[in-house]
Amino acid sequence: MLRFFKYIYLVVFLVSLVSCEKDDINIFCIKRKLVKNTWKINSCIDYYNNSDYRLSNSTYKFKENGEFLIFPENTNEVKQTTWELIDNNKYLRLGNNIFKIKIITNKIIGLRYGSVEIFYTSVE
Repeated sequence: MLRFFKYIYLVVFLVSLVSCEKDDINIFCIKRKLVKNTWKINSCIDYYNNSDYRLSNSTYKFKENGEFLIFPENTNEVKQTTWELIDNNKYLRLGNNIFKIKIITNKIIGLRYGSVEIFYTSVE
């Protein structure tokens, strides 16, 4: 009897997965990757000035409800803004700034703002 329920659960899961549009799956995967980890800026490259910048050791957290939390180093004050995926998941809005998504994996986020690319890595 338990096997029967497992098969029913599997069939319902597969039917619901197949009924989703490709964009629905894509947005779910991207959101899951963003909220899964806490992030830290690894590097910031300005292609216009041909230079890279070292930024603070702040950590960042994307929340399911659209909150974006910033935990600055050496302080207990948490800063908060919002985040949202826009234009078919090609762009990420953080507060009032819109970044082009270059790459999002479980370990790396690459965003572009004008001539600047920012790379985040997951904090383990």
